[in-house]
Amino acid sequence: MRAIVRDEGGVRLARVPEPVPGADEVVIDVAFAGLCRSDLAAIDGAVVVAPGRVLGHELAGRVHEFGGEVTGLAPGDPVAAIPFWRCGACAACAAGARCGAPRWLGVDADGAFAERVRVPASCVVRLPAGLSLRRGAYVEPVAAALGVLPYVERGARVLVGGRGRIAELTARVAAAHGAEVARSAAEVGTGFDVVIEHGGDPAALVSMLRPGGTLILKSRARRLIALDAGEIVARELVIRGASHGSFEAAVNWLHGGMIAIDDLLAVPRPLEELAAVLAAERAGEEYKQMFAIAPELEPA
Repeated sequence: MRAIVRDEGGVRLARVPEPVPGADEVVIDVAFAGLCRSDLAAIDGAVVVAPGRVLGHELAGRVHEFGGEVTGLAPGDPVAAIPFWRCGACAACAAGARCGAPRWLGVDADGAFAERVRVPASCVVRLPAGLSLRRGAYVEPVAAALGVLPYVERGARVLVGGRGRIAELTARVAAAHGAEVARSAAEVGTGFDVVIEHGGDPAALVSMLRPGGTLILKSRARRLIALDAGEIVARELVIRGASHGSFEAAVNWLHGGMIAIDDLLAVPRPLEELAAVLAAERAGEEYKQMFAIAPELEPA
């Protein structure tokens, strides 16, 4: 099958063996797959992957086949996928807590930039019949944005820092949740209840908070940041990270039209246009770049 792989020579479109499901695994025919900054990190070598690894982790498609007994799914069902799962080997997994080293699709296992992808059955998310597969491929970013909501009260004054579509998506989610959202401190000054970081200087964002406010870190890139411990203690600030919210809730938000996303999505292109898709992403276009791998799977 066709797939985009990363090897010693860089990233390329190649032919690779089709995945075969093991027990409690599902193989999905990929209709659409989205490209994000994490994928670029793997493409550029900032995130190390095994030679020949198929990249990509945002997808929607249809069930092709599954191994063993998988209840609630049938071939042809429209699905998305949670792109990470428990490692099963760390102390947190043994204690039943949040995994400290989850395995990621497109990094630790072959990913979604392919005609078919294999995932654990526990990571398959069913899509309702009325939700297009193109929009379904955006479930993962929406779930990532929903991760901030447990720390944002309705009516809270929220500043979403950083540029780009994921920051815009988070701002839309927080506003739909009932927060008073600003995209620039210049709009309404300082004294925010919550500031959400999507890039930029976290230290500058701290100064935007009211005493007792919360800074939420969302950037996944590994980096050291400098914060004034004295200021954090004196003003009793809260600093926390926020990963993903519920993927099922993300499906419901998309299906129910709770936020607008279509203006954030670029026209999907075939895998053969890899160079053009990468160029558009590197140019900082505000649209989510997508691969149309099997768009014929989309119902008419």
